[in-house]
Amino acid sequence: MKKETKLMISDFSIIFIALVLLLVTGRPDFVVLGAYFLLAAYFFATKRTNYYYALGVASVFALVWVSAAGQFYDYKNPLLSVLGFKLFPLFAWATGLFCSFLVYEHLARFLKLKKFIAKILVFTLFYISALIISETIGYHYFGIQLVTDYPGLPLCNCIHAPLWFQISYLLMGPVYFAACYLLEKYCKKK
Repeated sequence: MKKETKLMISDFSIIFIALVLLLVTGRPDFVVLGAYFLLAAYFFATKRTNYYYALGVASVFALVWVSAAGQFYDYKNPLLSVLGFKLFPLFAWATGLFCSFLVYEHLARFLKLKKFIAKILVFTLFYISALIISETIGYHYFGIQLVTDYPGLPLCNCIHAPLWFQISYLLMGPVYFAACYLLEKYCKKK
């Protein structure tokens, strides 16, 4: 079996284990917090420290987003926070963005994508699909619900927030991908 195939199986196994832990523990805040820190150790163990830049960019995006929109993150069920700063959305965004990038990397290798426009379109399609599915499952099955009167997205009844918030959710992935792509291109030139 090729090394790339082994790593892909290993990567998907890590994501699957995190999902199983979510089901078993019922504590999404602990699972995303643990998954975030385990990812760093996992990429060190698999000698793929080149992914740290993508995890770092995801972390910066998450920190900026939660700092800017944090007042909307008031949950019906109590989740971890430190000095009023909500840890669940911070680590969920960082982990989710990064895992989207990781899955995309395997998908892009399979599809042999070369041009940036094709790459960002495939990533965006995958990201939005994964986001809506995870938000729908989180809302309806795990009770990850904001205290809000805003309507959710049609059909899936998730992401109950103002329109600008919903649009930001959908655009954050493509903007993150473009930032990672540009950072990688810039670093390769040096």
